[in-house]
Amino acid sequence: MPAAIGTAIATWLASITVTQVVFTIASLAISSAMSSRAQKKAEAAQRAAAEQQRAAYNAGLVDRTSVLRTGIQPRNMILGRDEASGPLVCWFTYGPLRNFHAFAVVLAGHECDEVETVMFNHEPVTLDGSGAVVAPDKYLRVVSHNFTTAFPGGPAGTTCVLIDAPARVDSVRSYRDGVYLNTIGYTVVGNVLTTTQDVDPDPDGNILDLQVTYTVVVRQPLFYIKKYLGAPGQTAAPELIAAAAQAGIPTAWDATRKGTGICYLTCVVEADFNVLGQIGIPNLSAVTRGAKAYDPRTGLTAWTQNPPVLARWFNVDSGFAPKTLSSEINADELLASANVSDEAVSFSATEVGARYTCNGQLTCAATPLDNFNHILDAMDGDAVWISGQWQIVAGYYKEPTLDIDEDTLDSAAISILPRTAKRDLFNGIKGQFVDASNGYIRTGYGLITSDFYKAQDGDESLPAEANFELVNDSRRCQMIAWQRLTRARQPLTLQLGTTLKGYDSAPLQTINVNLRRPGYVNKVFTNLRREHDKNTLTYTLQETGPEVWEWDYSKASAAVDLPNSSLPDAITIPVVTDVVAESGTNVLQRLGDGTIISRVRLSWAAVTNIYVLNGGKIEWQHKSAADTSDDWEVLPPSRGEDVEAFTGALVDGDVRLFRGRCVTMLGRKGDWCPLVVHRVVGKTAPPSDVLFFTINGTSLAWSAVTDVDLAGYQVRFNYSQNRAWGTATPLHIGLVTESPWTPEILPPGQVTLLIKAIDTSGNESANAAPIVTNLGDPIVINLIDEYDDKAAGFPGVKVNGTVSGGDLVADDSGGLFWGQDTGNYWKEDAALVWPGSTYLQMVYTTTYRVGADQRGARLTLQVEVEGESYTIEYCYTTQGLYWGPDDAYAWGADSDLYWPAATDRATWPGAIENISEGDIELRITTQAGSVRGAIRELTLQIDVEDELEYVNDAVIAAIGTRLPLTKSFRSIKNVLVTLQAAPGGADSYKVLDKVVAGSSGPLIGVYAAGVGTTGLIDAQIQGVKGN
Repeated sequence: MPAAIGTAIATWLASITVTQVVFTIASLAISSAMSSRAQKKAEAAQRAAAEQQRAAYNAGLVDRTSVLRTGIQPRNMILGRDEASGPLVCWFTYGPLRNFHAFAVVLAGHECDEVETVMFNHEPVTLDGSGAVVAPDKYLRVVSHNFTTAFPGGPAGTTCVLIDAPARVDSVRSYRDGVYLNTIGYTVVGNVLTTTQDVDPDPDGNILDLQVTYTVVVRQPLFYIKKYLGAPGQTAAPELIAAAAQAGIPTAWDATRKGTGICYLTCVVEADFNVLGQIGIPNLSAVTRGAKAYDPRTGLTAWTQNPPVLARWFNVDSGFAPKTLSSEINADELLASANVSDEAVSFSATEVGARYTCNGQLTCAATPLDNFNHILDAMDGDAVWISGQWQIVAGYYKEPTLDIDEDTLDSAAISILPRTAKRDLFNGIKGQFVDASNGYIRTGYGLITSDFYKAQDGDESLPAEANFELVNDSRRCQMIAWQRLTRARQPLTLQLGTTLKGYDSAPLQTINVNLRRPGYVNKVFTNLRREHDKNTLTYTLQETGPEVWEWDYSKASAAVDLPNSSLPDAITIPVVTDVVAESGTNVLQRLGDGTIISRVRLSWAAVTNIYVLNGGKIEWQHKSAADTSDDWEVLPPSRGEDVEAFTGALVDGDVRLFRGRCVTMLGRKGDWCPLVVHRVVGKTAPPSDVLFFTINGTSLAWSAVTDVDLAGYQVRFNYSQNRAWGTATPLHIGLVTESPWTPEILPPGQVTLLIKAIDTSGNESANAAPIVTNLGDPIVINLIDEYDDKAAGFPGVKVNGTVSGGDLVADDSGGLFWGQDTGNYWKEDAALVWPGSTYLQMVYTTTYRVGADQRGARLTLQVEVEGESYTIEYCYTTQGLYWGPDDAYAWGADSDLYWPAATDRATWPGAIENISEGDIELRITTQAGSVRGAIRELTLQIDVEDELEYVNDAVIAAIGTRLPLTKSFRSIKNVLVTLQAAPGGADSYKVLDKVVAGSSGPLIGVYAAGVGTTGLIDAQIQGVKGN
């Protein structure tokens, strides 16, 4: 090469600055509001321009590992690890025969961490400590020298020091006077030969000599390599300074040519035609650990393969992107994405590695945006500029940050795009990458596709192309391609407007959408775009979910296991697999008439054969295992895409055999699957518990139980705080089926209300839902009589009870360890197993007489009872009449008593309506235990509701007239009179009395100027209802 050319190249290397790197800042097109890489790619014009730019860039990378014989070249960046070469920035030729050459090759336009392996023609070479290439031999001058050396003979173990370590030893012999006698055994270590047998003297006793003939091979290096990483303080290469001087142009490379911030190699070579005549000067490249980047997680600047960390380096520190401040990178998102990239992922059954790595080269020939995109591709990520910061987001599932429902929407219409346009549709991804495991050559990573997607697209193969410049592992390429394909096949896109309630979501974040009309319940969407106009936000959303990121190596392996033929297999009909038969509570069915039947659910793995999926079916048959015939019951055929089927009604305990097979659209039938044996199980579990139970006034409400065999609910109560279901009293007859529900009668005072679900088999929920509440005293309307049992001194029968201070209290047990038979053995966790003092169960029984004048009234109690728990019971003690109606027989069934029996005790319901004449017995029982039972109030109240009577157009005589009554009154409380205009001229009236006399009521008089006269009135009579 002419010396002048070397001078020009050296001058360029010394003077190159960042200003020579062309930045197309406008190509970033960052709006003041926000923009995302995803939305830019969606625009057709920019997509076409980007593809043209990418094609030019890819073409430029053809020689990424080859020396470029030019000194004017855009700078190169190495991220992670890659084999790199670059521009030939100088070449000096010197020596008497002009057979010495020195040149430099730039690997990267920035400081690198390490040059790991030097490559000649993409083949690793070995360097010694001085940088000399010492292997392989084809790059060395190899000279063979033959030597024959004499040594004194002697016994075995005699050593002979050779000139150099021999490549081979041709012979070791004893001799005398030039005559060879015997061959002697030996060993060689380095350049020392040791005999293994004696050299015997001749017959005259003279010591014989040894003669060793051997060959020494000398390997003389022709190449010397030096590495310059571009670190601060780096000095100029002395070998280039010397070469420039010997070439006669010392100013072409001097001490000012430091190359700071540039990673390069120098090579000094002696051109030996005998060695290099056939191969020439080899291409020089090196496997290099590239940029050192600052990692905010550790606070260190070091070599890394982490894509988000390298994305930060590119924007903030590289000098190859528009200047970005460190504060303009969102730290939280960078941290999350860096950690996601380092997550361990299985790439095979035995290999685990980081989810995302970044390894490869970028060039300043591409725009900064293109280079940024290549880094983002390596982490299957994206970036968006929001509020003055870059959000750099790796590919992973992000939990929703916003909920959108009808309350969030504004008046704008919702636009739903359920599928991808044909021109944008693809069902596979293929492309190229630089394969580090295959000599860093560009190759394909295989087609990632899905038969399911192809079947959706009419079995048409629609591959898209995705090349990865910074992913050097086929399995990671396949993973990213699978994730992209899976996301792309979720085509549902929404465009909707929200009020400012929907502000808290930025592009690339996810949103929970709950909309009734389209049926979205917690459906997750990715925020592709957000636009703000006055008080309205417009979102463009695409459906997503954690499933699109749940990759495993088996999916990638299946995707690249291409069939031998592109035609679908129409010969082989698949066998139904993974068949599971299930019965029991979850499979029961409620028929239209409410009948519950037992049945079996069959499930199986989804069939992927397109001839079964498209118009085919799956047939199922079953029979009893006891049936030895070949008669099978046939189920209605399932569709080819179905994965479950149900039988009709089956008998509990019956053992059934099931078999299924695939049938194609043309009617071709596959083999039956292996027999599945299953014993039919009916009801296996009690109904679910009622989860929530509430009271509002006197209305009860509860959460619905959704069991298919639910019959209804039962509500019970206990007095006091007692949650024992077994001792509780039902509040109703039969079952309650609707919530809310208001009982006709509620017990008074503090009670515990309990509810359980009941199924059609009569099974109850395992646990009752409780309400502890105080329902207060019963409402009294017209109190006509009352009896205070406490004031009377509790005259009834007392068992284990004593009147003290006017109250009836339970007697002390004298320290018994146990309580009553129905009590729990244990108490609260913190309570002692035994109490400090205990009290006996107290029973108080008293009887009240209901007189004839009280018949038909309402009986209530004002009662205050204390105790761990207590019960209030009642019964009628008066026996019924001996005889019945005139037309009834005097006898009944054989098993009946001849006379009526007294009624059994029942729990006090709170009130007894329409009481009968006779004796009513009350019994109050307080539980034994550490809380002393006490009755502090017990008052019987006879209450009667109001009665109303209306009298219209009643004629009143001058002396007064009693109003007629058609209803029964015990007494009259109020009379409201309306005086009509009449010939008597009456101008006023008086209620003269409120006497009830049979069918006659109050006496009314009318007056004209204070004198009695005739008149016409209307009247409303209110009083106490009669019996």
